[in-house]
Amino acid sequence: MAIEFQAISTTLDIAYFDGVTYSIPKQCPHCYVWMIPSTIDAKKLSYDLHFDMNFLSHSCVGCKKSFVTTHFRKTSNNSITFHSVYPEMTNKAVPIIIAEFSPQFANIYRQAALAENLDQIELATTGYRMALEILVKDYLLAEFPEQEEQIKYYSLHQCLTEYFQDISNSVAAHVVKSLSNDYVHYVKKHTHAGFEELKFYFEIFVNDIETKLKLKKPIIKKANILSSMS
Repeated sequence: MAIEFQAISTTLDIAYFDGVTYSIPKQCPHCYVWMIPSTIDAKKLSYDLHFDMNFLSHSCVGCKKSFVTTHFRKTSNNSITFHSVYPEMTNKAVPIIIAEFSPQFANIYRQAALAENLDQIELATTGYRMALEILVKDYLLAEFPEQEEQIKYYSLHQCLTEYFQDISNSVAAHVVKSLSNDYVHYVKKHTHAGFEELKFYFEIFVNDIETKLKLKKPIIKKANILSSMS
């Protein structure tokens, strides 16, 4: 879930900045929504004889919070290089195909990531477990709508072992279940399972669903083309 960048052009009625293209993260550093931000202000400082430092203030279209990006601007040719973003971005960006498919997963995942950033491990663990259950059930309901009642009332462990057998035949499903029990229930049953281990297996299942969703897109396009030709 690497951080990706997008190019934006500023329109601030400030000659120095207007029409200039800057690279900024595609995700808001607060809520991790994929967005095209509104750039609300810009300042410059002289960095040295060859560069200015440009400060841009942006507003997220999702959470409405502000964030700042900094850029080096070469005085000789106005070439611009991204330098930093505040708050600092982590690698917690939600892939757009996942965010569009399951907005509730994306929302809870971002909350869990924020809790992790604040070192609130118990909250982060519970959040990741909840996010995974939502994503898994959203995917299964889309795949098996005729089994809606069963899927809704299945536990996460039941969903993983029954519908994701290619992965859960290994230790993965057992570990995810034990890790979630460690923090969701009062009595710990598996003290060997750590937070980093939970995240490792969490990523395996999320990446598996992301791959399945990606594979569906070309199949749908091909089916549409064939149907139009018939």
